[in-house]
Amino acid sequence: MRICVIADLHGSDRWRQIISQEEEQVDRFLFLGDYFDDHREEISATAQFDNFCKIVELCGERGDIDLLVGNHDLQYCGGARCDDYSGALFAMAHDYLTEQIRTGVLQAVALYGRYLFSHAGVSAEWMRVRGLFTPEAINRQFAVAPLALDFVDRPGAAFDGNNTYQSPVWIRPEALYKALPPQWHQVVGHTQIAEITQFPKENRKLIFTDTDGRQYVIIDTVSETEQIKPLH
Repeated sequence: MRICVIADLHGSDRWRQIISQEEEQVDRFLFLGDYFDDHREEISATAQFDNFCKIVELCGERGDIDLLVGNHDLQYCGGARCDDYSGALFAMAHDYLTEQIRTGVLQAVALYGRYLFSHAGVSAEWMRVRGLFTPEAINRQFAVAPLALDFVDRPGAAFDGNNTYQSPVWIRPEALYKALPPQWHQVVGHTQIAEITQFPKENRKLIFTDTDGRQYVIIDTVSETEQIKPLH
């Protein structure tokens, strides 16, 4: 299966161009979350919400799109607040987001072949503490209790999420690399980088994809190869 990964949008509609370019080339499109909170403050709250609604509508029309949740989305369901939080967006998005989670449109993780996709990454320690050892179990828990994915606020916790016990929408690369489960490659967004970057660890890969729209990646789950493409 060939999967086109669309990382953190933060209100942007660049997903339209990516889908148009890859329509005939891939089997699925997978969004890694963070649909909200334009860091540049150029996109209104209304435009961001409308953009997300169009993504959800397209997902409903097709059968080849996965939508995952990010920390900038979870905050509008009552989760820990992020930079660029908007009260206006909370008012517009809270009920709609909650419904997409309840009905399974918006999920926590997705697994295809050996590739596990999530917004920030799934730590073996977080799985152990939560007692959630499969992607299916994580998604079932998320559907009934979305804040199971919220920021883990322990004494001394790094606010940026750089702790091995942190959740799949908050953990940062250094901590995730230390706590990678052995059975999967992981593909994540969340932490912005200049270029899509792969870090190998024994028999698995950790792939970071959030380039603020400069690039996107296509994953071939059969050959276990990745193709990085620029977004012009």
